[in-house]
Amino acid sequence: MIQNTKDIQAVIWSDDFTTPANWTITNEVGNTDNWVIGTTGPSGNYAIAPIASTSGGNFALFDSDLMCSGNQVGNLTTTNNIDLTGHTDVTLNFEQYYRRFYDSTFVFVSTNGTTWTKFVVNASLAVNGSTANPLATSINISSAITASPSTVKIRFQFYSPSTLQSGHSGCCYAWMVDDVSISDVTATAPDLTVTAGETNGMTPLEHAMFAFGANVANSGLDLNSATNLNISVTPGTYTDAVAIPVPLAMSANVDVNSTNYFTATSLGSYTVTYAAPVAGDPTPANNTATTTFTVTDSTWAADDDTPIGAVGSNTVPITFGNLYAVLANDNITSVSVGFGTVSADLAFTISLYSVDPSTAEATLVYTTPSLTRTVAMSDILTTFNIVDQAVIPGLYFCAVDQLTATNIAVLYDASGSIYSLSGTAVGVIPGFGNPFVRMNNGLITNIKPVEFGKVSVYPNPSTGNLTIVNAPNSNIEVYNLVGELVFSQNSVMSKVDLSSLTNGSYIVKVITKDGIYNKKINIVR
Repeated sequence: MIQNTKDIQAVIWSDDFTTPANWTITNEVGNTDNWVIGTTGPSGNYAIAPIASTSGGNFALFDSDLMCSGNQVGNLTTTNNIDLTGHTDVTLNFEQYYRRFYDSTFVFVSTNGTTWTKFVVNASLAVNGSTANPLATSINISSAITASPSTVKIRFQFYSPSTLQSGHSGCCYAWMVDDVSISDVTATAPDLTVTAGETNGMTPLEHAMFAFGANVANSGLDLNSATNLNISVTPGTYTDAVAIPVPLAMSANVDVNSTNYFTATSLGSYTVTYAAPVAGDPTPANNTATTTFTVTDSTWAADDDTPIGAVGSNTVPITFGNLYAVLANDNITSVSVGFGTVSADLAFTISLYSVDPSTAEATLVYTTPSLTRTVAMSDILTTFNIVDQAVIPGLYFCAVDQLTATNIAVLYDASGSIYSLSGTAVGVIPGFGNPFVRMNNGLITNIKPVEFGKVSVYPNPSTGNLTIVNAPNSNIEVYNLVGELVFSQNSVMSKVDLSSLTNGSYIVKVITKDGIYNKKINIVR
């Protein structure tokens, strides 16, 4: 939880790396890619500037680009215990300079040197994004020290193992840290932080009914007065006001869920806003959070269309993917999978399971014949047609089956969960975001890969006049839902006139030099 610096009071402990022996350097992958403490900045091929910290002098550096082993998990841990006895509300403060590639940065806190509580740092940075130089960062670590506040250890971890993103892991930019301290926080009012709950990135219109939820955490004085979590959706007029359970004590948090459902009536992007205003809150910006989702004509997706890495297993076969809610009778016709950078072809299958929400028990509905992930599918989304599967309302697990110990390298985004099959039940793999495993109910005729965001077709529904974006000089074919070609036009720049077609649903195939894009559209007049 980021704290307002005006509330951070007396410094309990601090270190500016003047004495390197105050820190223990280790790594978890058995190589020599380690943190260093000194005054020299990054020096790899893509070096960023040294940290411009307040104290100057020594700082800690993980120069991923310079070491570039392809497998990096480096730890920088306080050598001695830190005694925080009598301090119940504290923040860890430090200055940092960091540029992100296919890696993550974490702070861990322990009171016994064995069990560690993880705090994610820089989660919102996109690939190639940088922090300010320096960025003053504060994390409330109160929840992690209660077991034994007299024996606290702090650890900074640079995380880019070979399993994170094939071809890009363990050879990133750099992370620098300096001027580390732990301070008391003196609260004068409740200090709420609202974190938006997960919402699928894409949902087909006929299944687009949503309940919303957010987590409300309090790092200030106990919240005793009646306070609502206000929820709204734009575009549209949906609102809901849900009472936050009180008292909400200092360092406590609670999940708050909407009492009314939102049903989308048109395709497009929607934004959900959660707000819990409290008088006197020292960090009012944290009282509001937003999330977005898209209502589509034919696709369920948990991911946000922005991959940060790739995941699979290096040791055993594994089945993993996403959970999707089906709200009406339908047919699943294809599954789209995004793969990271790969260097060899690999056989795999795709499976669909129905899931009992109360027990997480999974029942197999369908498994494809053997499929092949090819090198040409690297870093792109590929659609695999399946035998149409009739589904009834319920919860479904759409998954990739990695058949061997060779990592299948499925892309994932920055936040969310990867669900995996454990025995006959569906569980969660921690530490990753949503995998790029999408489920489709439209007629998808292509199996060629298409780059993310490469082509779009709008408006949808349409009166017949379509705009094609990012596909100049393409060939257009339009099919009805029984697969008959009803329209074609070559060398299209951006506009297509389908006014000759009757009202109904059609598949628009956009054929470019880079691949084939299919879009289900509805013509309504």
